[in-house]
Amino acid sequence: MFDQLRTARRQWAARENLPAYMVFSDATLRELATYLPLKTSDLASINGFGKIKIEKFGPQVVEVINQYCNEKNLTSKIHSKRTTRATRVKRVRAGETHRETLQLFREGKSVVEIAKIRNLSPTTIETHLAHWVKNGQIGIEQLMLREVIKKIKKAIVDYGQEGLKPIKEKLPEEITYGQIRLVYSDLKWRQSLKG
Repeated sequence: MFDQLRTARRQWAARENLPAYMVFSDATLRELATYLPLKTSDLASINGFGKIKIEKFGPQVVEVINQYCNEKNLTSKIHSKRTTRATRVKRVRAGETHRETLQLFREGKSVVEIAKIRNLSPTTIETHLAHWVKNGQIGIEQLMLREVIKKIKKAIVDYGQEGLKPIKEKLPEEITYGQIRLVYSDLKWRQSLKG
């Protein structure tokens, strides 16, 4: 199922003129292959599916999954994917810690300063900021120079289909994984604006 979904993702990405990772991540495809949602309404339970993605790709996704399940005589396991209370609490806490980082950033603190204040690693702080870039709350150019952004975007377009490592290997050593994540987040935000 995962392989069929990857093949379909490549086709959808080519049709939309997008890198495959911007259609769905491998993690989303794994969840689809695990839980086999057979209705578009089931897709809301899958990580990586918001309202826009369900509208845009939902019918095509469930068509691929339904066809596979009919061939293999399988049933959906979506009922076993429940958000536990612990997961919900963790999400609330994550939201709070992200907001705290955003507040410090808006006060003019650098990534390193925020990391020291919050007793967290700079990488963790970059992950928090990437969340806000993806939601359009922080502009990418507030975090890094235009030339760096350009280099990373070019590497993502050229090598960014399947994760960060191939991109990192093609960029100058001083560019971090955190910076690459930030640019990914910016691209996802821009894509969400297009609908």
